[in-house]
Amino acid sequence: MLFSDDQAAKDAASELGNAKPGSDPGKYLDTSIPKFPEAQVFWSPEYASLHSSASSGRFVIYTYISDHLAYEVSAPDLPSMTQKAEHSIEVIGSRLSGFAPTPQEDWESLPRDVDGILGMTVPAKNEQAVYPIEPAVYRLPAALHVSDRITDDKRLYEALGIDLVGYNGGFLYRTRDSDAAVRLVENRSTRGKLYTLTTSPPGLPAAKCYEYQGTSKSVIRFECSIASGRYAATISANQLADVHQRASSQYLMMTTGK
Repeated sequence: MLFSDDQAAKDAASELGNAKPGSDPGKYLDTSIPKFPEAQVFWSPEYASLHSSASSGRFVIYTYISDHLAYEVSAPDLPSMTQKAEHSIEVIGSRLSGFAPTPQEDWESLPRDVDGILGMTVPAKNEQAVYPIEPAVYRLPAALHVSDRITDDKRLYEALGIDLVGYNGGFLYRTRDSDAAVRLVENRSTRGKLYTLTTSPPGLPAAKCYEYQGTSKSVIRFECSIASGRYAATISANQLADVHQRASSQYLMMTTGK
């Protein structure tokens, strides 16, 4: 987050620390990050998550670490989450030191869509969005900021030649070629024990669809992945008929919009 000056950023980081997330602030405990003692840090043993906000010049670096496995087995690992947050702040802070932000008066002139990628994504109703982020097109490495498996996706995106990722009602990826797109679907279809294979949309047997069998209420129940040409997409919904319809629509948009 960018602010008008250094002091405004420090004040905002402090306020973020005071505004603990969730409807029940009592579930979050104060903690700290050794290398960044001024950072505001709090974590939830129940949710196995850690939030931190630290100022760096005019910027505030906000991190959110969630250990899904620890949540499922009720065994939160605070040192591991703290280490990840510390590394994130350290890396982002060093890169911000040489970054010149685009002047605010130029924001409206920047293209929101790139190469028509956003126009090829299925739109989503607000309550069905996978992540609380605005529809947008991301180049690398910015696309990694909307990934929930950053380390793995960094290697994957480079291996498959992914240069653009569009997010709206799901994720749309532009890969190097059709073989890379199929490999991406195979990767997204490699699920853990909490997922079971379910039926594909009618007329789309190549789509890989899975149903979540875990207990987390924050995970959307169904997800389908499909490829067309050099494009691949993942679509999620809480109803099987809904995810089938969305995946079919996304496939049509990929085949007609490319």
